[in-house]
Amino acid sequence: MMTLVALPSSLRAHRAAQRAECRAAEGEWANGHDLVFVQPNGRPLDPRADHWAWQDLLSQAGVRAARLHDARHAMASPLLAQGFIRGWSWRSWGTRGSA
Repeated sequence: MMTLVALPSSLRAHRAAQRAECRAAEGEWANGHDLVFVQPNGRPLDPRADHWAWQDLLSQAGVRAARLHDARHAMASPLLAQGFIRGWSWRSWGTRGSA
């Protein structure tokens, strides 16, 4: 099982705020999978909207277009190398990354 050794305080604060929003929604919150990043009503993010938001961000930053999945791998490499992710081997990461 993969575990993250260090969780930034900003993510903890986001999670606390999200739980407060859920309580305030009085039953209208729809986050049955306990997702961290959701729409304002708790529903999962629309992958198409996420894709276009990511492309807009890259454009504003003057960076070439890339898949969000590629950014995930780019971030995983230094985290693995520095030991921030446990229970995940380079070998399995490479195998999954090539699938």
